Amino acid sequence: MANTYSLPFMRLSPLRLKRFSTVEFPLLVFVFLMGIVMAWYVYQSGLTKALTDQSSHLNFSRLTFDSLTPGVSQLGFWPPLLHILMIPFVAVPLLYSTGLAGAFVLVPCLMICVFLLYRITLRLTKSETMGLVAGVLFVLNPYILYYSVTPMMEILFMTNLFAVAYFLLGWLDTGKLHTLLLTGLFITLACLSRFEGFLLLPIVGSIVLIELVRRRKKYAEMEALLILFGVLAVIGVFLVMLYSWVYGHNPLAFTGGDWLRDPAASLRPARFNLLNTFRDAMAASYYIIGQPLVVISGASFLGLLAVQHRRLQPYATLFVLGSPLIFVFIALYTGSITINVPELPPYNIFHNDRYSLTWLGFAVLAPILLFHEFERMTGARVWLHSFIRSLGRVLLGLLIIFMAYQFIRIVFIGHFDVIRRNFNSPVAAQIEVADYLKAHYTNGKVLSARVDNDPIFAAAGVPLNDYIYEGNYRYFDQVMKEPWFFAQWVIMHDPTKQRDDWAKQHEPVLRQWGDSKEFTQYYDLVLQNGERRLYKLNENHLLQAVKKRGYSVSTIPALNPALSNWNPSTVYATMREPQPIKLTAQELADSKGTVKSELLDFYWNRLKPDFENGYYLDENRKGNTESQSYAMMQALRVDDPETFDRVWQWTKTHLRRPDGLFAWKFTVDAAGRAVIDDSNSATDADTDMANTLLLAGQRWAKPAYIADAKPIIAGIWSRETAVSDSGRHVIAGNWASESGTLVINPSYFSPQAYRLFAQFDPSHDWQGVIQTGYQDLLAGSQLVESQKGKYMPPDWMQLDLSTNTYAPFSAKPGSLDVSFDAFRTLWRVAQDSTTSHDPAASSYLSKITAYDTEWNSDNRLCNLYIFSSTTDTCHFDMGSLAAPVSVWTVTNPSQAKSVLESFVFAPGELRLPNSSSFYEKSWYWFMLWQWSHTENANGITV
Repeated sequence: MANTYSLPFMRLSPLRLKRFSTVEFPLLVFVFLMGIVMAWYVYQSGLTKALTDQSSHLNFSRLTFDSLTPGVSQLGFWPPLLHILMIPFVAVPLLYSTGLAGAFVLVPCLMICVFLLYRITLRLTKSETMGLVAGVLFVLNPYILYYSVTPMMEILFMTNLFAVAYFLLGWLDTGKLHTLLLTGLFITLACLSRFEGFLLLPIVGSIVLIELVRRRKKYAEMEALLILFGVLAVIGVFLVMLYSWVYGHNPLAFTGGDWLRDPAASLRPARFNLLNTFRDAMAASYYIIGQPLVVISGASFLGLLAVQHRRLQPYATLFVLGSPLIFVFIALYTGSITINVPELPPYNIFHNDRYSLTWLGFAVLAPILLFHEFERMTGARVWLHSFIRSLGRVLLGLLIIFMAYQFIRIVFIGHFDVIRRNFNSPVAAQIEVADYLKAHYTNGKVLSARVDNDPIFAAAGVPLNDYIYEGNYRYFDQVMKEPWFFAQWVIMHDPTKQRDDWAKQHEPVLRQWGDSKEFTQYYDLVLQNGERRLYKLNENHLLQAVKKRGYSVSTIPALNPALSNWNPSTVYATMREPQPIKLTAQELADSKGTVKSELLDFYWNRLKPDFENGYYLDENRKGNTESQSYAMMQALRVDDPETFDRVWQWTKTHLRRPDGLFAWKFTVDAAGRAVIDDSNSATDADTDMANTLLLAGQRWAKPAYIADAKPIIAGIWSRETAVSDSGRHVIAGNWASESGTLVINPSYFSPQAYRLFAQFDPSHDWQGVIQTGYQDLLAGSQLVESQKGKYMPPDWMQLDLSTNTYAPFSAKPGSLDVSFDAFRTLWRVAQDSTTSHDPAASSYLSKITAYDTEWNSDNRLCNLYIFSSTTDTCHFDMGSLAAPVSVWTVTNPSQAKSVLESFVFAPGELRLPNSSSFYEKSWYWFMLWQWSHTENANGITV
């Protein structure tokens, strides 16, 4: 008996071959050595990362632990098995940087492939020689060896494909359950290796069903077997779709989309064309497999069909091994992929040619099975059988010689010319960017879309956790809004060299910032090559912006690389948390009696955002007319005509409606153009802008401002006031007088402004608006008192025109809360009281006693009442401190001073609001301005 070598796992073999034969062991040693030599050769030739996808696979694996957001979300939308298997190897920096991590996974896979192909052939032909021929033909393919030593998916998929064929053949031969279950399991692993695996489920499922019918199994047994097999086989598809649903918000996200760059997307010559489909698939197969083997295998398969062998096993095996070719035909015909070789349009270059490699098992096995069938058919005729046997071995020997010649020609003469000339190779522009970063990068985040940039990621030497890309989700979305606060470097496409419509439409960094003047204020272009741009942060310009916004330099991630993992939910609050203004003893003494005008000027400069472009956007890149009007109000009071005019001109140009009012909610695109999110008006902002324009026109002798204010006043009268039986009411906006009700926001009521309007618009009864407004205010406060027990203005309410009765505003569940709307009402009424001395104003404020009660009873201050809250209704908010201070500046000035000393004037400093919101900062400023300019409080006239 020949020597044999025992392996424990071979006891699971469905083919009852429990030991390595003297043929198998040397064959596997030969394959292993070929893999090692090829890995060295490919690395020395600089081809380990010659294709963009190789860098992508390396990155996907390493990003699972080396990323700003590590974890399973970084596996990408390719089938994940290769990425998972490579994780321990890419963790070794040398294996990651060289790309050799793939060889550690795939060379063993190559050995398993050859072993399985040998065993399949041995089982079907009963010939060790034929098994050896199959293994040698397979491993002599140079591209099989190339893709076994580089991080690509083909060999891993073929390993699982061969395992499906191996165990299916075992089940067809023996009928044992575990072989059927293993078939299903390896279908799942094939689906997790490449998308071609998806076709195995219907093909193998059909074969199993046919065999069960042939064996005349009972229905219950057939049902049970199919369910057991199907559950195991479908897991792979389920996992891929589940991942796509969780991370791509679409279970079919893995099929591609706008994020997927395919250079042949608009040119698909094979789509819905059978002739071109066959032509393209065969043309690539000739290059990758070899034309003689392709032709011989096709003819052999037709010969086997003509023989009409009664056994299902050969055909089932060939259909499984040939399923990747069927997949390619379907993908080409439907336009899902394009395959190119230089002889074919549209690119005359190699593109996706490797799709033709995965059916090599079919190409190797088909002629071997045909020769075996001829031997079987001529077994009774000794001389003919001997002739056929000899002829077959001679032809197979010649085929081996040809494959060896092809191996030498492709590897040592052509030096993998097909790989070098592949469209999927990293381009010179990518290499140039990577080289620049390798030479100049020291620290900091790099903002870049990953699509089409993986070679840069893999070659630049920048730690992967220093990149910010789409897969970082919240981080990427946040950084894209204002990248200069977070990223030291920015990579984007550069479509100037050639027309690149895909990049203009789909590359997010280019689309957002490619034509932005704001972006170039903060970044210097350090490299441009017609296909890529590389920007470096201008720290001096950023420091100016940080100073203008009152940010703390030590909290800006772009300026402090140690802040590498900030919290996207709180980073702006941290950045915008102002440091207290340190005061001298004299300044502190002065501030307790009066907030000097120069201190308020300083305060405004610390609080205001950068209005250089004429608008304010919050951290979500949203703007509204409230912020625009607040900027104008504060700029007027600190005598800042430049900011005032810049804000007004932008607002007038971009937000004005045909009726003279303004669309209240907007965003701004990269070119600085307003994009209207809500075209309705907001009465408070329109009123504040008109009032401030009149005051600015008078103060700065600018008649144009007064002229600008008049159409706004006319629009307020016609669209933002409405008549009931009790008079003319201020309503919430142009939208607020529909369906027989008037929607009223008491904090929009601005009697001081209406008194000024009356001077410039005497044709309308603005005094009547004031009187009706105070009636509304009294009615709303009585409504809150009757339902909530506090005499306070509500956030919202509505007036029924048919009954002339007030009620909570039905569209807002918390309309009777006294919160971030209502507190402004008290400031506006206090402003009217201290300027016009209208008894209606002081009378109303005298009824607001809730603050006095709580402050005196337990020395706390509740300035917001959230009645709709399920827990505590009483809240203290520094940004809304304007409400009690405004009331007390009229009713109890010493109390106002005491509260400010407790919350604002700490020993030796003036505290600023701990908020990132310009809204809150503005109301903090309005509170201090009004208190310091109120006659009753400080003896200073306005």
